[in-house]
Amino acid sequence: MAVADTPSSNYVFRTKQRPKRRDEPSVIHFDLSYDMQHQPRGFAHIFNNDIFQKMDDRKGTRKDRDNLKETFTNLGFKVRVHDDCTASEIRDILLE
Repeated sequence: MAVADTPSSNYVFRTKQRPKRRDEPSVIHFDLSYDMQHQPRGFAHIFNNDIFQKMDDRKGTRKDRDNLKETFTNLGFKVRVHDDCTASEIRDILLE
């Protein structure tokens, strides 16, 4: 807690400092390629939105979704398909 510097001030300022998390990396490293040697290869979430409230619907996205699912499955990924999710639903799925 810090008191204002002016002599006539009766205000007290409270400051919040976010403590630094010890598990935060100081340097972020990105690989240039994905390790494809393990099984399962990883997880693939496919978000297919073809119905919109404020925009025209996108016809044909289900074919794209099916092709992506087949491709990632053939590559050894565990695939989850999500159709017509809201932004909050997408966030919740990714935070699972």
